[in-house]
Amino acid sequence: MTDTLNITTVDDPIVGFFQVMLENCCVATFYYCTEGEEGHFTKKQAKKLTEKLVRKIEKSTTIKTKKGFKLVKRERNNNDQRD
Repeated sequence: MTDTLNITTVDDPIVGFFQVMLENCCVATFYYCTEGEEGHFTKKQAKKLTEKLVRKIEKSTTIKTKKGFKLVKRERNNNDQRD
């Protein structure tokens, strides 16, 4: 049984993007402005979105058990009012 995923983030400051990689597959790319550019996020905004997505993936992953069952792993927020 594996309960960890291989999640990595890639920062390319020359091109100006952050990538979120899940099991070596790109799931999102957030471009940011490099020197002299306009029209994209700032580097700080792109990094914040990247970190938010990584947390979301980590909190809502599916775990496969030895017998082949898929369990949804969710961590609830203390502010969550759902029953």
